Amino acid sequence: MNTITEIRASPGLPARWRGQVARQRRCREAAGPRHLAGIGYLVNGPIYDHLVDVRRLVIVVVHDQLRNGRLATRVAGYTAASLPWGLKIGGRESNRFEKDLLRAPVQGGCGQRLNLDQPELLALALQLDRQLTRHAKHPHMPGRWKPRWPQFWATFEPETALGLQGDGPEFEALLRRHPRSDLRSQERAVLRMPAFPLEFASHAWQRCVMVMADLGTMPKRQVIGAQPLARSLCGFSGAIEYDLVHSRFSSAADRV
Repeated sequence: MNTITEIRASPGLPARWRGQVARQRRCREAAGPRHLAGIGYLVNGPIYDHLVDVRRLVIVVVHDQLRNGRLATRVAGYTAASLPWGLKIGGRESNRFEKDLLRAPVQGGCGQRLNLDQPELLALALQLDRQLTRHAKHPHMPGRWKPRWPQFWATFEPETALGLQGDGPEFEALLRRHPRSDLRSQERAVLRMPAFPLEFASHAWQRCVMVMADLGTMPKRQVIGAQPLARSLCGFSGAIEYDLVHSRFSSAADRV
């Protein structure tokens, strides 16, 4: 079992923020929003061989936006929830926080200010922000138009797994490529339970014990570029619906 190493608060992070953000603020405001978004994640709990319970996973998105005509660098976090046909990542109801990286982080920060007592979030936000700056200066750098999500695995009790049949368009596509395949051929063991790719077993979501994300199949940091960004940060991918735009903390005027 692996666990995320905690980043402890130190004078280094505020100094990094001042050098990377505060001193560049006038240049940023003059240049206007970078039409890019950085996506990373935080884990609050144990990781088993790159696998983590999706309830412990927070997807973090960083991007520029205009709020009442003023530049802000949004740092928002989203969790995931099971649906009858798969998994939804994000959306207003799953929005856990929304900050502005252009506002100075402070001890005990609340509202739009990042909290120095949560250094792992500030460190991630600064890393993603730095990648956005690099891509903005060098648009030829490789990027993506849509987020790349991890492979999700649905786990079941052994007795339940025995009676499961694969279903869904992704499973039908597998059968067209490999007619002799079945759901059992896609099985793996996760925490001593049978597990199947979520897109093949999401129809049995009510009998699922938990959904695990394989972090080894998702980049730790990725940069998304499109105009408008909302088209890239909302959409569908297999059995996944995602929405990294809508928020319970900001008004419609503050959208991407």
